[in-house]
Amino acid sequence: MVFFFGTYTVIDRATYQDSIYSPLTFDELSYLARQNLSGAFYKDAKGETKVRESFFDFMDDPNGWGLPPESTRKDIDSVIVVRNKEKRKRKIDPKEIEKIKAEMAKSVRPKEPTPAEPEWYEKYFPKGKEKLFETDEWKGMSKINSSIKFIFYFI
Repeated sequence: MVFFFGTYTVIDRATYQDSIYSPLTFDELSYLARQNLSGAFYKDAKGETKVRESFFDFMDDPNGWGLPPESTRKDIDSVIVVRNKEKRKRKIDPKEIEKIKAEMAKSVRPKEPTPAEPEWYEKYFPKGKEKLFETDEWKGMSKINSSIKFIFYFI
C-alpha cells in the first residue's frame, strides 16, 4: 500500500547515535519504522505479523479528504489521483539534482558538535540512558543480522 499523502516521522539522529552525520542503517530504520507503526500491525496466535485493517479506516473517510459525507469510493480515489498529479508537478528536474550533487561534493562537512554541558537538573536526575544504536546490545544484534543476511545471500 502506498501512502501518497501520509504522515512522516522526523528522526533526530542525535537521539539514537553519537554522529549526526552518519546515516542510519536499513536495520536501524527498519527498527524505528516498526516502533512507530506498531498500531498498524499485530502478531497473531502463530506469531506471524499481520496488518491491522482498522488502522487504515481513515483512508475511506470522505471527510478526511475534504469531500461531503455521501461521497463514493470513486470520488475519494479521484481526489487521491488529482492530488498525486499535483505533487508530481513539483518534482525537481534531473539537471537541478545534478547541480545540487555537485555543490554537495564541494562542500566541507563541519566537525561533529560537542555535547553541551548538562543542564543543572541532569546532575541530580541524570538521563542515564545510552543512545540506542550505540549500545553493545544493538551492535551485537546488528553483527548477527549482517552475518545472517550474508549467509542467505550466498545460499
